[in-house]
Amino acid sequence: MPIIHITGLPHIVMVDDLETFIALLQEQIARIKELGIKPEDVSINILTSQNKTRDVQAIVEGLFKKPKRTHEVKQMLSKKIAAVISKFIKQQKLDIKLIEVIVKTFDPKKDGFVALKV
Repeated sequence: MPIIHITGLPHIVMVDDLETFIALLQEQIARIKELGIKPEDVSINILTSQNKTRDVQAIVEGLFKKPKRTHEVKQMLSKKIAAVISKFIKQQKLDIKLIEVIVKTFDPKKDGFVALKV
């Protein structure tokens, strides 16, 4: 159940475009077989910005530690996220100069975790 927080996209991006972007990102992440997740397992939070830093950051949290989720797989994940963001930026003709992606793993046996269905 990874959670991806994306910051730095300009607030001028249309909601429909963001929804399409989110769906594409979820689909592309789920295609990484070693992660063993479905698109609906990926939560994405986007915080648009009015600042003019021209940088976009994506931070992946809540990615459970598993043997198949090696450094190489996490690097593949970060590159795939950056590629999808880059494509979106180009389609939207946004003036972004840098995309940074950080992948943090999580060990539910050592860290606090609960999944409560309501």
